[in-house]
Amino acid sequence: MTRYEGEMPPTGHSGDIYVSRGHCRCKALSATLVLATPPGAISPRACQCAFCLEHSVVTLTDPQGHLTIEAIEPSLVTYRFWGSDAATLHCARCGTYVAVLMRKGRGLAGDLNIRGVGLTEFDDVTAIPVDDEREAPVDKLKRRLTQYMPIELVNITPPQLTLPHAGTA
Repeated sequence: MTRYEGEMPPTGHSGDIYVSRGHCRCKALSATLVLATPPGAISPRACQCAFCLEHSVVTLTDPQGHLTIEAIEPSLVTYRFWGSDAATLHCARCGTYVAVLMRKGRGLAGDLNIRGVGLTEFDDVTAIPVDDEREAPVDKLKRRLTQYMPIELVNITPPQLTLPHAGTA
C-alpha cells in the first residue's frame, strides 16, 4: 500500500489517501482500492461460511474509500445466494472471487476480497472471523448499507451484472 500522491480519485474525500492494486489470477479483472482510513485501522473480515472458506475469502471495505473493478476483457460472472441483497463477482476464466456488490442508491457498493486479488500488504493484518450466514438478514443489510464502499465498474456493462436493489430479494 502506498500513499497516493497523484490526482485524487473521484471519491470526494480529502486527507491521506492510500491506493492498492490487484487482479484475479489470470489478470482479466483488476481492482484498485482507495482507502481514506489508514490501512492499519481497518480490520478485514474472514467469513467462516462454507462458500467463503472454499474460496479463501478475506474482505475489506472502507465506507470513506472507493473501489474500481475493471474488466480487461469480458470475463465475469456473478453469483447471488437465494434471497440475498448482494452478489459475488467472479472471474469467468480463473474463478477468482473478486468482490461483493450491491445496489446502493443510484450506484453500487461492496467490499473487496483482498486475498483473491493478491493484496499482500494486508497479509500481516489479522482478519476478524465472522459467519455471515448466522447474521440476521436485517442486520446484514444494515451493516452492508453503512460499511460498504462505493464501487465503480469499468468495461462491465449492465447486462453482465444483474443485482437487486438494497432491501429487495
